Amino acid sequence: MKDLLNSESVAKTFDRVIGVIDHPDFGKIEFHYSNEYEKLKDIPSNRGINSGHAERLFKSISEKLLFTLLLVNEKLFTVDGQHRKIAISKANKIMTYAIIKGYGEKEISIYNSNTKNWGYDDFADHYSQKGIWDYIEFRKFKHQFGIGNTMTISLLLGNKSVTNDFVGKKFREGNFKIKNLSQAQKIAKLLTDFNFYPGWNNRQFIIAFLEIYQYKDFNYKRFFESFKNYSFHMVGVGGGTKHYLDAFEKIYNYHRRDKIMIYDHTKFN
Repeated sequence: MKDLLNSESVAKTFDRVIGVIDHPDFGKIEFHYSNEYEKLKDIPSNRGINSGHAERLFKSISEKLLFTLLLVNEKLFTVDGQHRKIAISKANKIMTYAIIKGYGEKEISIYNSNTKNWGYDDFADHYSQKGIWDYIEFRKFKHQFGIGNTMTISLLLGNKSVTNDFVGKKFREGNFKIKNLSQAQKIAKLLTDFNFYPGWNNRQFIIAFLEIYQYKDFNYKRFFESFKNYSFHMVGVGGGTKHYLDAFEKIYNYHRRDKIMIYDHTKFN
């Protein structure tokens, strides 16, 4: 077999069946080795190509080729391994793939929801290309306001914390639903007023802002004007949400006779 591979590798193009199994769950699976890279197609709704990831794989493959198996369906659409296919092609190595009938878009998202390769952006791209409105708006919102994935989801859900596995699982599985887009946009526009402050879009800043914004005695105009003049109170602020809330309240009341509480202290004792 090794001699055969060596002789084939110098040929122009080839694609050969190297084995067939009858799987109890997936039926007949055909295994191929080939250098006909273009023969394997990308499913349109699959995530976009991450050129950095493909380049890292190429460098790794160029140094040491480890065995890897690409998965395709009966129409030769790549279900798993599109970045590896690019890297193998660039390195001019032989690829090995298995044809599994019936595999498609559903298997792509399920397969990758259990790996570390896909992040929120990958799933957003995937479901946006399928035309799901909530993911299309997620991408627009994130790029328009310059807010990270977690807090973009938080704002669109109207929830200050989305770190639990349940929400992340829903996003990965295509079940993310925007609660109130106009309200999220309103808050995001207010947040961007603070873009002169370097940490305006970090998680703790936004969570603290949402906390004071929803408080009954909070006045946004007063807070913004005070923040512009007295943001030096933010120097050294870090850690948990309470540190930000205390700094916000100090800024809000600085040089004011009417000292007002702008968050519920009992929640953060």
